[in-house]
Amino acid sequence: MNLRRTLLTSVGTLTLVALPAVAMAYDAPGYDTTVNDSTPAVGQAITINTLGQTPNEQLTLTITSNPATIGNDQIQVAGTKSLAKTANASGDASWSVTLNAAGTYTARVTNAAGALVGDEVLTVAAAPGSSLSDTGFDGMELALGAGALILAGGAAVVVARRRQAVRA
Repeated sequence: MNLRRTLLTSVGTLTLVALPAVAMAYDAPGYDTTVNDSTPAVGQAITINTLGQTPNEQLTLTITSNPATIGNDQIQVAGTKSLAKTANASGDASWSVTLNAAGTYTARVTNAAGALVGDEVLTVAAAPGSSLSDTGFDGMELALGAGALILAGGAAVVVARRRQAVRA
């Protein structure tokens, strides 16, 4: 009885662990979503294509950034924020996308029913030799001010102790 319970628990656990992996490996049959460059440079236009849809079907391209702190204004889809497109008579749809910030993005294409028909991961690297933008804050003034306050406080302590020693 104990062996049976252990076996059933193991099978149940394995099923719960394996099920998401199987779902992630699912690729909608008959659909083909591709990108012409999955590692574009910042500001480089790329093309995302989905083939094999129903003619004139409504499709939506959604791009999600990672980290989420990358603002939506850094993502341009054919120069607009509209991501919906109708497949042509052959069942194909194409989007021109420009990503203006370094990071990892996921491009997902869904049909009108909300079913995933394709996805691609895009990795945008910063241009060689580029660095973080200058925000205008230089901590040197703050450090000098803090140092001056520490010296003034130390001097006040020394003066107070000497006065105390003279009075005693």
